[in-house]
Amino acid sequence: MNNTSIVAKRTLSLFSEKMVILTAGIGMFLSTLDTGIINIALPFLEKEFHSTVTITAWSVTIYVMALSATILLFGKISDRVGRIRICLWGFFIFLISSILCGLSQEMWQLLVFRAIQGIGAAALQATSAALITTLVSPENRSHALGTLGVMIGVGPILGPTAGGFFISFGSWRWIFWINIPLCLIGLWACYKVSRVIKEKKHPSPIDVLGNIYFTLSALLFLFGLSHGSSIGMKSVSTWGYIMIAIILLGIFIIHESKVKYPIIDVHLFRHSSFIVPIFATVGFGVASAIIFIIPPYFLQAFTQLTPWQTGFVLLSAPLGLVIFSRITGKYMERLGPNLLMKIGLCVMFIAFVGLSFIQAHWSPYIMASLLLLYGIGGGIFQPANIASVMTSLPKEKQGTIGAVQRMLQNVAIAFGAAVAATFMSSQGDMGTGGLIQAFRYSWYIAGGVLLFNLLCFLGYRKS
Repeated sequence: MNNTSIVAKRTLSLFSEKMVILTAGIGMFLSTLDTGIINIALPFLEKEFHSTVTITAWSVTIYVMALSATILLFGKISDRVGRIRICLWGFFIFLISSILCGLSQEMWQLLVFRAIQGIGAAALQATSAALITTLVSPENRSHALGTLGVMIGVGPILGPTAGGFFISFGSWRWIFWINIPLCLIGLWACYKVSRVIKEKKHPSPIDVLGNIYFTLSALLFLFGLSHGSSIGMKSVSTWGYIMIAIILLGIFIIHESKVKYPIIDVHLFRHSSFIVPIFATVGFGVASAIIFIIPPYFLQAFTQLTPWQTGFVLLSAPLGLVIFSRITGKYMERLGPNLLMKIGLCVMFIAFVGLSFIQAHWSPYIMASLLLLYGIGGGIFQPANIASVMTSLPKEKQGTIGAVQRMLQNVAIAFGAAVAATFMSSQGDMGTGGLIQAFRYSWYIAGGVLLFNLLCFLGYRKS
């Protein structure tokens, strides 16, 4: 009888851990998928709502802005009231907003519902990594982080492919309604976890003024990047928004260093064990944005592939990421996250070196091979990076640090996208040669950022 009891408890524990991994994975996948799935539908939305290119593009921008502006707040709240509860609300908000996005009859309705969807995504992203690092047992944690790394990488890369499929064979509304079954599965898994696991709560006051400073800074910075992508980064108004955002960020940092219960412990940024991997997160975000944007343009402009064929070629990156994220999860305990991050950065850098030799007559197979190499590097890097950052703080702050990591990566993705868009808009009028040169400049930036991160890791080891 005693043996039966022990087995039952252990089986329940394993089931609960699987539900935690499922909850975190679906939440991260949904929130990252909807960052890019709408991109390929923008021309269709413009015609559907009789709108302009600029206004239609806001359906992408407003999602990222709402996500980035609220993710830190959700991270802090999740440390107070429990990550499972915040994750549950995140799934619910994301479900309702996805239904409403698909039902939109006017562009203003879609923009409002996309903003709400971004808030739901913030709740999901703020809690995903913390759920794994605080609730999954140490022996299964590396494997779970590998799974989460897959979801983070696959979501934004798979988005354009899925969007192209629904545009080609269905309706743009299914771009949002595909979220419904995934949200329901996430809600079910989250509910199962909440019935079994009782989280330790760490009540502390919320820094309202700090949240206001940070939210305004994030919104203005992202708005500035979006504004610059539309009218050019040389615009005075663009840099005005960015400079005000930087000033507000400085005020936020000063404020956080003085309050008793800060949103972010700014003293953490003095420790190389935290700042080196968090800077690598930023570098990976910049590189990922450029790898999302350039290949679709190249494939459709120079290889005459259809949107569906283009999406199929783009699947090579998530294929490499999925396979090697799983492998990384298995070997993380043995090799350590720092070594794996160095290997991943090195592989991604080599991929960008290859891409920098891009030619207009390149075969899609060459592009697919280099995207696969990038995916392999990302699969090695991503789980190790999550583990390194999340283990730099005690468990009671895991929600906050997970939110910080995702927020920085989202802002970095927005920055990388603005860089690529700026190069393409400035060189695109010069014909084929100008566009190829714009692609190369973008690859140079991405490769340079990754090389800088790699050198930081080498210097960190020496210190």
